[in-house]
Amino acid sequence: MMAAPHQDMRRYVPHRGRMSLLDRVVAWDSEHILAETSFAHRDYGVRHGLVLEPFQVECVAQAAAALMGLLSEGPRPGLLVSVNNFAFHRILRRDEMFAVRVSVVRSLEGFLFVEGGVYREEECLSGGDLTLYVPGKEESALAPHPKD
Repeated sequence: MMAAPHQDMRRYVPHRGRMSLLDRVVAWDSEHILAETSFAHRDYGVRHGLVLEPFQVECVAQAAAALMGLLSEGPRPGLLVSVNNFAFHRILRRDEMFAVRVSVVRSLEGFLFVEGGVYREEECLSGGDLTLYVPGKEESALAPHPKD
């Protein structure tokens, strides 16, 4: 993977405001991405100082969206279709820094199949398989684009 300079995530992910959960992309190539995040400065997705499980899944989905945005040189609209075999191994505390790793398993007519997880150093804290729908450029041209 090639290293990525610290970049504004809005350039690659359609999520804005409170729903934007990733802090930065560390490295990426055509089939992998490594991002970082911390919930220390967020209240969304946190209860009693702990990161809620659905937001861990969303971090993986947003890392996949960031990879598609990097490859397309701009954010791509899409949606999370399914979550499979996602396991939660440890409670995540809001003040910890996490790595989010995603690998593309395959792509098929607008569907993106990925495996990914949330890590603290080399320990997998949560992870599983996601299916996302990311329409082609001609299809996404019909969809409204997010405003900055």
